[in-house]
Amino acid sequence: NRRFVIKSTFNDQIEEIRIPISVNKITSKLSDLYIFPDIEKVEFDQSHFEDYIDSEHVIKNTDYKCLIIEGESQSGKSSLVHMLFKRSYGQDLYPLLIEGSIIDKVDLEKVLAQSFKNIYSDLDGDYDRYKQLEKEKKILLIDDFHSIKLNSKFAFDLIKKALDLFSQIIITVDKAYSLMPQLQAEFEDFSFFSIKPLGYKKRNDLIKKYHLL
Repeated sequence: NRRFVIKSTFNDQIEEIRIPISVNKITSKLSDLYIFPDIEKVEFDQSHFEDYIDSEHVIKNTDYKCLIIEGESQSGKSSLVHMLFKRSYGQDLYPLLIEGSIIDKVDLEKVLAQSFKNIYSDLDGDYDRYKQLEKEKKILLIDDFHSIKLNSKFAFDLIKKALDLFSQIIITVDKAYSLMPQLQAEFEDFSFFSIKPLGYKKRNDLIKKYHLL
């Protein structure tokens, strides 16, 4: 029952995602000032958007077991997925986070094993112990899915296989990703969202965090 611990090197990678705000001439870490954005549900067969939700509350939300979050370049997709990783680990889950650009294998098992090794442990047997965890303890996050080095058929097959292994899947894609309609058609049960800019209240929360620092 020993808890898997995130490697300090991986945690540093997350915190080294810099934001263009400094305090006392020191560039802040991501978690110092991060404000979770609202995300707005997208219906591709309609000409309007539905209500939005706070992205901070999607983890363990049974209404959103599979999410695909789109956003413009520099809209904060990677920052969001990394902070959701930290949030899920803090809620007693064991997330795996994969960068889409490094997925060049059809073998999902190898991709997941490498992700586990990067995040948690190199010890023999630890990944096997991870696989034996109940599904409800595991979530998968894939950042920049549009950068995956597989054709659409194999990329979609990879997602389908992951559905059997994880209680929640969260994927980010660029808004210009040409296969978004195809994704929506392939995965009708998925929820599709778009990142919203910070509104008045969240900008105010950001200012408060800055002054607290």
